[in-house]
Amino acid sequence: MDKNMEIISQLMATITQTNEWFRICNEDPQIQRASQGLQLTMARVSALVPEDIMGELWDALCNLEEAQESAAILYGIRVAGAIRDVATRPADLSHYVIDRAAQGRMGQNG
Repeated sequence: MDKNMEIISQLMATITQTNEWFRICNEDPQIQRASQGLQLTMARVSALVPEDIMGELWDALCNLEEAQESAAILYGIRVAGAIRDVATRPADLSHYVIDRAAQGRMGQNG
C-alpha cells in the first residue's frame, strides 16, 4: 500500500476523534437541527419496521456520514493547499480577477 495513502487515512481518522471535532458536532446549530430531525424521523420509522432493519438503516446512515466526513476533510486539505499557493502569488490573483471581470463584461456585451 502507498505510504502516503496510509498516512492520510490515519490522519483523517484522527481528525474526527479530536475534542474540537466533537465540540463542533455538538455545538453547531445546523448539525444539531439535522441530528434532531433524524432522531425524530428514525423514532417514527422504528415503530414501523423490524429492529434488524433499523440496525441496517443506522449502519447505512453512519457509513454515509463517514464518507461525507472523509470527502469534506479531503476537500478542506485541497482548499488549504490552494490558499497557501495563491497567497504566495497575490499579483497573479489580481491578474486572474481582472481577467475574469473583463471576460464577464465581454460575455454580457456579446
